[in-house]
Amino acid sequence: MVRITPPPNIIGTVIDKSGRHVSLTRDLWENILKKRLGKLDGLELAVMRAVETADVTRMGNVPGREVHYARDLGPARRMVVVVAYSGSRGTVITAYPTRDEPPMEGRL
Repeated sequence: MVRITPPPNIIGTVIDKSGRHVSLTRDLWENILKKRLGKLDGLELAVMRAVETADVTRMGNVPGREVHYARDLGPARRMVVVVAYSGSRGTVITAYPTRDEPPMEGRL
């Protein structure tokens, strides 16, 4: 796992399987925790690891977004992480645990 020293508002930055840098900001993480009612509390590293190790990646519903699915990284079967990309950089915009398998359509 490649780790880059983050600026103060960045929790962490990793490199996805396509070689792009993906960051998780403190502001967005707080928003994710509120939306998920704390279900991901303490799982920041698991969310970032899911981006690095995703076994399935799909196109998002919005241009420039991708959905990464990784197994066994949280309280459910899969961790799902949505990343908004701009060029070779991305930002985690939401994440959630699920028992569901990723849909077949839109896989990259």
